[in-house]
Amino acid sequence: METPPQPPAVPQGSHTTPRDFALYAGAMIALYWSALQLGVLWFALIDRLFPDPLHPFTPSGGALRVALSSLLVVGPVALWLLRTIHRNIREGHMPRESRLQKWLVYLTLLVAGVVVVIDLIAVLNSFLSGELTVRFLLKALAVLTVAGSGFAYFWYEVKGFWVAHPQAARGASAVAALVLALSIAGGLWAGGTPGSQRAIRLDQVRVNDLQTIQFRILEYWRARGALPDSLEELEDDLSGFRAPKDPVSGAPYGYEKKGERTFRLCATFATESPPAPQAPPPAPGLAGSSWEHPAGFACFERTVDESFFPIKARVPFATPES
Repeated sequence: METPPQPPAVPQGSHTTPRDFALYAGAMIALYWSALQLGVLWFALIDRLFPDPLHPFTPSGGALRVALSSLLVVGPVALWLLRTIHRNIREGHMPRESRLQKWLVYLTLLVAGVVVVIDLIAVLNSFLSGELTVRFLLKALAVLTVAGSGFAYFWYEVKGFWVAHPQAARGASAVAALVLALSIAGGLWAGGTPGSQRAIRLDQVRVNDLQTIQFRILEYWRARGALPDSLEELEDDLSGFRAPKDPVSGAPYGYEKKGERTFRLCATFATESPPAPQAPPPAPGLAGSSWEHPAGFACFERTVDESFFPIKARVPFATPES
């Protein structure tokens, strides 16, 4: 009986399965994103440790929260995917060399090199714009460390070093995991715990509420030529406005009429506001514009400028008795 012809063997390096593509692509995406967010986190730590009035650190910054969230999720995923790829190659489940692997690895080398150049240009630009020398040097070192480590890792990947030396691969993974854990711990120290972040956001809600009340007081002044005696006088049945209250305690905000043109708004804050890089511009027609506050009870005094808001009804203002 004649044996049927067998298909030619697939040469090593040319056969890539959908699973191989998913593993390599997932690992590259996870590594790119982790490296980017690690750099963002290290920059935030440098800003926290070496404050600069021109570039104040904000613990509630969205970039810091995104970096922490990404590293907590994507960082371990990247390490797991790389370990899975190397194990599959050693066990013969994936080709030791493939066109897909080479494309992705060399693309990563290119991206790492470009990132080093671009980030160093950005850091140098900050230095020339007046940033502190220590901050400049540390940020430049952070860029070189992140991008340079990625470049070195994939350079050895091209040479097949990590597959041929599993102990070295495990050691590199352990070092990367340690750096990741220490960076996340530093980010939590700099940005605060979820509880402290919530307190900062609640304080921002309080500031926004006070700004809303201030706006309504000025509208009342425009319509009446006088300040209200209490916040209840600001209630408007037509628009349904009611003076906001503290988001946690539900207590009304403090208001005091101190003179014919001067009033004071008060609230109790959970945290101290971050310092502003420069004093805010004065509000038109209103003496006093800063909303910086300490932790605890704080008041903000405002004085209306009659030349800007003349005592003449210009804007209709509906009140309950009207």
